[in-house]
Order: sequence, then structure tokens, then C-alpha cells
Amino acid sequence: MGIHLLETNVVRSLTEYCDQIAITAPDNVQETARLMQKMIVSYYQDVRRQALLAFFAAFVLEVVAVAFFVYAAYMTMGGTIQTAALSAISGFLIQLMTAVVFYLYSQSARQFAGFHICLERTNRYLLANALVEHLPDAERATKRAELISVVLNAPTLTLSMIEKGS
Repeated sequence: MGIHLLETNVVRSLTEYCDQIAITAPDNVQETARLMQKMIVSYYQDVRRQALLAFFAAFVLEVVAVAFFVYAAYMTMGGTIQTAALSAISGFLIQLMTAVVFYLYSQSARQFAGFHICLERTNRYLLANALVEHLPDAERATKRAELISVVLNAPTLTLSMIEKGS
């Protein structure tokens, strides 16, 4: 229940930032950049929270698996082979659950990486636009046109590009 509420709060805050960006005047680049930075910080906090939860879950599962293996070794020395085998199989199954936790984490991390790259790209464009504002009037229109051209001609990010880093 607590995790669900936290996820709802993260989604709610990101939705609020998007709503604020939507009503921000187009020429107010600084406010847009401020809201984008808040989105990045929110993203970072969410990814960090997920990483800590995945690590804690994997750590707890690993401790339980080790306990089963130690118990299996103990039972092999003085107990029945059936009890030792059952304990070893239980430990192995817990190891599989740990692998599933890490797999799920890696999948969510990939999704967040894509989102982060999009935010970072947007931030670069917003920063460039803010810098254009400080150019002399004679250069401003030309540089803004160049920036618009770069934004319009930038390749669409794909999952393959994100994974390969190209």
C-alpha cells in the first residue's frame, strides 16, 4: 500500500509539472527550464527509490537463500537426505526469485533511462534558448533559427539508440 501511494504521488507530481509547463508562456524559457529541472529531480528520486527497493528485496532474498543452503548442509551432516534436498531446492528457488527481482529492475531502469535522455535533451535545448536570449539583437534571430533547425532535425530516440549509447 505504501509503495502504491508513493508511486501515485510521483505520477501526480510529474503530471502537475506537465500541467504547469502547458500553461507557462512560450517566451518564459526560464520557468519552463525550472519545471523541467524539477521533473529531472523527481525522476532521480524515483529511480533511486526503486534501486534501493530492488537492492533490499534482493538482499533479503539472498540472506534467506543462504540460510536454506546452510541448513541443507547441516542436514546433510546429521539429518536426512530428503530434508537436506528439500532445503537446497528451496534455496535454489529463492535464488531464482532474486534473479527475477534483478531482471525486473533492469527493465524498469531501461525505461527510466529513455525518459531521462529525453529530459536531458530538452534541457539542453532550453539552456541553448536561454543563452540565445543574451546574445546581441543582431545575432539573436539567426541563432534562434539555428536552434529551431537543430531541434526539428534531431533524430527521434529509439530504445536501440539508448541501449547502444549512440
